[in-house]
Amino acid sequence: MLFSNPIFVKIIVTILTFLSTLFPTNKNLIGMRQQYENNPDRCVPILIKAIEENDVETLESYMCKNIKDNTDNLPGEIRKLLDCIEGDIVTIEWGYSGGGTNMKQQDGRVISQVGFEINIKTTVDDYSIGFMWEEINNFQPEETGIRNMGLTKNYYPFNRLYLIAATDGIMTWHE
Repeated sequence: MLFSNPIFVKIIVTILTFLSTLFPTNKNLIGMRQQYENNPDRCVPILIKAIEENDVETLESYMCKNIKDNTDNLPGEIRKLLDCIEGDIVTIEWGYSGGGTNMKQQDGRVISQVGFEINIKTTVDDYSIGFMWEEINNFQPEETGIRNMGLTKNYYPFNRLYLIAATDGIMTWHE
């Protein structure tokens, strides 16, 4: 797919960034640039690699500002979530989970969120990490990224093992 080609994405982001410098208040340009930069198809492989390598720093860098500001010892919380995954990873794959929303207000402000899951099979158990991902926020760009990250056992009764979440703005409008 054209949008998954890193060179194409880099060219588009560069053009949109340049146009944003010419028109810094244009919320449409900001939103379009964020849509390319924060597209789950591009970012999820980075998250998967971070999970496989227990790379807390990378996962933390993808958290929204709300989580960073409202979670005591965020690196420690991410480590606790990862430590709940027992055994060696056998397979890891991802897919959209169907949750998502696109909210607009009259003044041109846009927030777009999408849900996806990373499913992990280990030598011990099966797990799923569900994400709510904010891909566009054209008035608070620091709020893009992970707004919710929850680890569950991947079978009924879907026992939640750990959750890191924003204090607001998960599938709802937030300012």
